[in-house]
Amino acid sequence: MTRLELVAATALFGWECPLAWTCVSRLARAIAVDPFFDLLAMFCIVANTILLALDHADIDPEMASAMLIGNHVCNCFLNLFPSQPTKYLSSVFC
Repeated sequence: MTRLELVAATALFGWECPLAWTCVSRLARAIAVDPFFDLLAMFCIVANTILLALDHADIDPEMASAMLIGNHVCNCFLNLFPSQPTKYLSSVFC
């Protein structure tokens, strides 16, 4: 947060973000703008699509169990990514 943003936030809202929250928001921003974060999201989407495409009628129960676990793991990672990231940026970062 620049000095001008800090002065503007203090003037407009009458308070400053705590130092701990500022550190957390900087860490979250560093992770969110990292290209490998986008790569992880794309990998989860592709893996989820492949796992869903492998499902068929006479599937081996062990394979079905492995696919179900893989699908749950991919969905857990995909739920970390907001559907409209720009909507949340203003509320997450001070």
